[in-house]
Amino acid sequence: MLSKFSVKKPYTVVVGVVLIIILGVVSFSSMTVDLLPSMNLPYAIVMTTYIGASPEEVEQIVTKPVEQTMATVSNIKTVQSISNENASTVVLEFDQTANMDSVTIEMRESLDQIQGFWPDEVSNPIIMKLNPDMLPIMIAAVGVEGMDNGQISTYVQDWVMPELESIEGVASVEATGLLEESINVIIRQEKVDQINEKIFAAIDEKMEEARLELEDGRKELEDGLKELEKGQRELQKGKKEIQNGRKELEAGKEELEAGRIELDEKKAETAQTLAETKKDLLTAKADLEAAKINMTTNLEMAQKLYVGLNQISSLTDILTSAPERYLKAYRQLFSSSVSGGDPALGEQARKDIEQLKQEYMESEIISQIKGKDAQMDEVLKNLEEMDWTDSRNFVSVAAMLTMISQGGAGQINAQKENLYFHPLAVWMWWACCCISKRSETANRQKGLRKNNCFCLTGKHFHALA
Repeated sequence: MLSKFSVKKPYTVVVGVVLIIILGVVSFSSMTVDLLPSMNLPYAIVMTTYIGASPEEVEQIVTKPVEQTMATVSNIKTVQSISNENASTVVLEFDQTANMDSVTIEMRESLDQIQGFWPDEVSNPIIMKLNPDMLPIMIAAVGVEGMDNGQISTYVQDWVMPELESIEGVASVEATGLLEESINVIIRQEKVDQINEKIFAAIDEKMEEARLELEDGRKELEDGLKELEKGQRELQKGKKEIQNGRKELEAGKEELEAGRIELDEKKAETAQTLAETKKDLLTAKADLEAAKINMTTNLEMAQKLYVGLNQISSLTDILTSAPERYLKAYRQLFSSSVSGGDPALGEQARKDIEQLKQEYMESEIISQIKGKDAQMDEVLKNLEEMDWTDSRNFVSVAAMLTMISQGGAGQINAQKENLYFHPLAVWMWWACCCISKRSETANRQKGLRKNNCFCLTGKHFHALA
């Protein structure tokens, strides 16, 4: 068909061939030579960083939502993803007819919709279109005579790369094979052991001082208990003397009644003297009754003081024993952790330390200390949050236990002083002294013998105070 047309119309065919030759010459003359011509490839990459996340977390939190969102973009052909540690990469392939500029805008809008649901650690996604212009156009090796590798690396970073980046048309400059200086720290075990020995020696010294102070406090408390028991014995003795005085007073009253019968005949002469004597006896009787009531109240007060001191002794047990128990258990734990130690003893020591921590923090004395001093509350909070079995916390825990023991001992001494100097006890001592004075005055006026029960009672309250 074509040959028949060419034979019948040769001029038309010649004109067509000439036109084709002219177009080819013009196109060839205007064509430029380019190693990597600019091409619009139908590929795009979405890169997202998630610092501190494992590959599984990156896949669940970042990669899968991006894949689901990119699947709705127009002209999409395939979706591939790579989830690494701290980074996610999603590669998208589009149809050849797709407009990559429009597709990029659509991808950005879709990513903005899901970005609000990501954690704060996830960075903004980066969209990259593949283009041959992104490939390096020049690769050069650098070598300087008289410099080692480290000096050459510094020279390239400080001088060569800034000069190349300042050239017009250069987008970026990257260097590979540079050396990075690093410092290796070697810990010598013998040095660590020497420092540990010094620390343990200092801790043992402090704990010994604290133990001696606690022993002194315990001795003082025992002396106070002995004094209280002595006062109770004196109270009992005074009570017996009051009872004996009552009996003597009753006997004297009977004698007075018998004498009154005998002196009825002389009633006119001795009426005034007998009336005064009766009045004095009634006053002495009233004083004795008041002294009895005061002695009963004093006995109850002494019993309460004894109960209070017993409660204080029970509260001090956990404070005085905690540092020593902790040091003993930690030494056992440390001995089991070294080479040749018994793991069973170490586990038992760890359980003992945990039990000590629970008993210490739940004790009644710690509950009383809390809320009275902000600094002490901060120390108790840190002590409760620390791991007592951790060797790094050993010094801090031991020092805090010692400090709390000293502070708690101060509060307990204050409670002891409150019990010793109770206002009711002081008032009873003063009242008994007044009664004793009045009784002695009345006895001297009537020539009666001295009643020693009030003096003994006054001495008891003086000793108690």
